[in-house]
Order: sequence, then C-alpha cells, then structure tokens
Amino acid sequence: MTSRQTGVYVGYLEDGTPGYIGIGYDPEARWVRHQAKAWSRHISGWETEAWYDRRVDAKAAESQLIDHFRPPFNVAENEGHHHPIAELALTGAAPRRPRRPRRPSRQEQLAEAIRTGRRWHRRAKRRGLL
Repeated sequence: MTSRQTGVYVGYLEDGTPGYIGIGYDPEARWVRHQAKAWSRHISGWETEAWYDRRVDAKAAESQLIDHFRPPFNVAENEGHHHPIAELALTGAAPRRPRRPRRPSRQEQLAEAIRTGRRWHRRAKRRGLL
C-alpha cells in the first residue's frame, strides 16, 4: 500500500498574516471548498507550505502553526481567542453594541407628566392630547 502525502496549506489575509491554516491530500481542492465559506472573502491568497509523508506529521505541524499564529478563521483550534474580523465574517454582522435604554412611549410620558404635575401635562391638555 502506498501512502499519500499530506500538505499543510495557509490562507493569507490582505496584510500577509495567516488567516486560516489547514491540511489535506489535495490542498487546491480544499481551497475550492473553502470558497463557499463566509470568511473566504477575507483571504487574499493560498499557499501550500509543506508536504509530509505521514498525515500525523502534517497534523502536528498544522497544530504548531495554529498555536503560533492564532489565525482568526481556525475557530475550533482557537478556543478562548476571539478575533473581531472572524466574528464579523462568521456571523455576517458586526459584533453587537449594547442596546440603548428604550425611550418611554407617549402614553408613558403622559402618565409621568400627570403623576409629577409637570408642565408637559398642561401643554398636552391644551393640545387636546388628554
């Protein structure tokens, strides 16, 4: 039985840093499959960095590279490390900002004005809102 070589490949971001690191028997085919992912638009190019005779050696090299570079789109391997660009790409939306407090409705404003005796209550009465 002949063993197949396994390639370690890297998808680079626009700034030249690794955005995704993976392994595969056919890296080009893997790149094509990655094109369907939302984050792939952030990858500017792919390179096969090394070939290994044993898949376990390729997996070890991949793990070392991921630990060193912490690429944003290797989500499963980056537990506990959050990248804003990855959150944006994976969710399709910007990270959520905290909500502003809800404004009181007209009815609630009126009730507050009546309760406190504010001028607004008198103005509302004159305008026929009460």
